[in-house]
Amino acid sequence: MRSLAGLSLEQVEIFSDLSGEIQKLLCDDAAVVELNIEEEVAVTGAAIVLSGSAAVCPTVADAVASHLSQAALVPGLSSLQDPTRIRIVATAPATIASWDRLQLESALKSCPWVLEDLQRLGDRLSALAGATMGALGDLDEGSRLAAFERLTLRVLAPAEVLVAAGGELGGLNVVGGGAIIVAKLDSSIEFSVGDVVLPETVLEGGTTAGEVRAGPGGALLLTASRMVTVELFSILPSLIELLR
Repeated sequence: MRSLAGLSLEQVEIFSDLSGEIQKLLCDDAAVVELNIEEEVAVTGAAIVLSGSAAVCPTVADAVASHLSQAALVPGLSSLQDPTRIRIVATAPATIASWDRLQLESALKSCPWVLEDLQRLGDRLSALAGATMGALGDLDEGSRLAAFERLTLRVLAPAEVLVAAGGELGGLNVVGGGAIIVAKLDSSIEFSVGDVVLPETVLEGGTTAGEVRAGPGGALLLTASRMVTVELFSILPSLIELLR
């Protein structure tokens, strides 16, 4: 009564502490599909890999952002109004359960903290998918996923300041969703999904020419400290060439 294709929702960490009634409601509402290799399903609310294996990709590109195995949960919820949309692509025959956003919010309306957990996970997956749409998408898959493991997600509110004018940006900063704006006195530069923010400062250091802030819709930013960035360059020298 509380399992999908033999997978108990208690095996899915975020759902494991839900009441039996809510778990049953989720099971009743789920749409379950069988995917052959390279078949896909869009994620609007959330999805679970019930069996097989799959990958998370952006809806508009083929680069893999994350690999998924049995019991992996993939939320489509995000802090942004217009995040990078994601899909699940089967890398082996797979069974996927999914819910749209309205179903998910209705089933979990008495557990807002669960929706918050889903949003946090959804932010990271969406940001990783967005990051594949720029320079990091040109890395081979193994190198890209190794880089992603070392990047930390930062969620910026609309117009939130990341670095004041004349400050130091630090290490690698990749836009995973929304936009980052560098505002100068007489002009501004916008970095969009997939862009490395001020790549010349990543390689050479230095201060920013203007205030660095999130765009009007906010931003999801994948960041690495200067120390971690140097480590990435040592293990992934191809990353240096992509930033030149």
